[in-house]
Amino acid sequence: AMQVFEDMVQRSSLRPNTITCNMLITACGKAGQWGRAIDLFEEMKALNVQCTTITFNSLITACGQSKQWLEATHVFQEMNASGVEADAVTYNALIDACGKGMQWGEAALAFEEMKSAGLVPNLVTYTALIAACSRCNEWEQAVHYFALCEDDPNVAPNTVTYTAMLHSCERVGRAEEALHYFDKMRAANIRPNHFTYHALIGACGRAKDWKKAKEVFADMRALGVVADAVSFNVLLSAFERSSQLDEALHLYDTMQAQGVRPDLVTYNTLISTCGKCGQWELALEFFDIVLTNPEGHQLKPDVVTFNAAITACGRSQRWSEAMAVFGRMG
Repeated sequence: AMQVFEDMVQRSSLRPNTITCNMLITACGKAGQWGRAIDLFEEMKALNVQCTTITFNSLITACGQSKQWLEATHVFQEMNASGVEADAVTYNALIDACGKGMQWGEAALAFEEMKSAGLVPNLVTYTALIAACSRCNEWEQAVHYFALCEDDPNVAPNTVTYTAMLHSCERVGRAEEALHYFDKMRAANIRPNHFTYHALIGACGRAKDWKKAKEVFADMRALGVVADAVSFNVLLSAFERSSQLDEALHLYDTMQAQGVRPDLVTYNTLISTCGKCGQWELALEFFDIVLTNPEGHQLKPDVVTFNAAITACGRSQRWSEAMAVFGRMG
């Protein structure tokens, strides 16, 4: 796409217009090429191509997609300085960029500025704010913005909004609160998706309520939501946090029996669970699976794999085995 743009620039008879540039900025953003998007924006100005609200919105979004919140803020400031009018999409993109950059305070400031500008927040606004607070473990702030969303007569929380709220509960281990929001969701006849269930299972796991996590997983399956590797891994993590080795091994068998291929997270979690339960030999069996890649698993151990295996050996005072694992890191 950029080659096409460069060809257009070099041909005096064919000049890029605003729509062309906006589309290219969007494409760069989706490809994670926020720097190229900025370069393209600078070329637009050099060629006297008009930069519109959509141009700035696309560029802020491109920066946000790469977690470049400060660049997104700079683009927004230039937008104001240029006299180009910001709209709700602008502020939503800025809030999202700040959230992805772990700057919930900046996201909150953008929200207040949005209201001061006379713009009406929509569901995207509230959801982005909740997600921003979730990423920063600001659970109480997430509760605040969810309440604002519920009280706003112009919007109603949807699956994405509830899921963002559940993720906020999950990150701080608020299982009871997560179940509360989940019950409200179901009462409003809003269908949860697998992301919703993952957040709820994760919240139960962090609270070390593995039985409830298992129950939620069963409810997910009963509702017809397909369990993928991530689904199994989230429940497996709940078992690991509560040192439930038998449950973890049974889930591992179930996962394979149902044709869901275990991934590196699966094996890392199993190794850790074995270590917590004093089963260092079994931990090393799973460790060997990762290293040998049987049945075309195509696994590649990472530092978490090695740390889990070494810790498993260390917990059982198997120092020579721990050193042997360490020696295989190279």
